[in-house]
Amino acid sequence: MEAIRRPSLFDPDSEDERFFEVMVEQIHRLESDSFSVPVSEHPALIQVLRQLAEKPESVLSLEDWAEKVNVSGRTLSRMFKAETGMSFVQYRQQVRLCSALRYLAQGRSVANVAMDVGFTSQSAFIRLFRQTFGKTPGEYFK
Repeated sequence: MEAIRRPSLFDPDSEDERFFEVMVEQIHRLESDSFSVPVSEHPALIQVLRQLAEKPESVLSLEDWAEKVNVSGRTLSRMFKAETGMSFVQYRQQVRLCSALRYLAQGRSVANVAMDVGFTSQSAFIRLFRQTFGKTPGEYFK
């Protein structure tokens, strides 16, 4: 909204130029920091993906999910790889990290977020977070 309010033509070294430089820098940062989970239109997989997103703390195994959608564990495993490019475990970790990012951005504590998204310990959460983002949660949100 602020960009719309500002003039499209501005003097060099003006406040408007500095504003647009910062805005462009922030947009580039958002693009490089984007993190998401793949989706699928496969009927058997949609239910699993939706429920994982709604309850990232779920501890159901691949076999449990396979039974719920009436396919074999091997078939569901192949579906995950074909449709998302990830294994079931990788996908679940990605979902958990996406949820964790939202919760951490709201100011929740690392310990609570780790438990809320299904990690068995805070250290396991921090280890995966650092492995994925190159920083601890605290460093990431500074």
